[in-house]
Amino acid sequence: MVELEKHPEVWSSKLFGISPTDDWETYKAAYLKQMFEKLHENKKNAVYFGKVDAEEALNQSRKLIEQLERSKPLLCDR
Repeated sequence: MVELEKHPEVWSSKLFGISPTDDWETYKAAYLKQMFEKLHENKKNAVYFGKVDAEEALNQSRKLIEQLERSKPLLCDR
């Protein structure tokens, strides 16, 4: 999220299938909603009965970071 916030060009790129916006808070809310929906759809919830499965949360975070890293070249071309 920190890296996304630094790159407003992503917010208007539809890179992650999120409607374009110029407002960071709007983009962040849509991004988080999308991530939670994907976790729910894939039944890979990181939260069980109010407790965080730290290992699963860490793995999900790593996957998101990898996706962002892979998307950097696409952002440079814009």
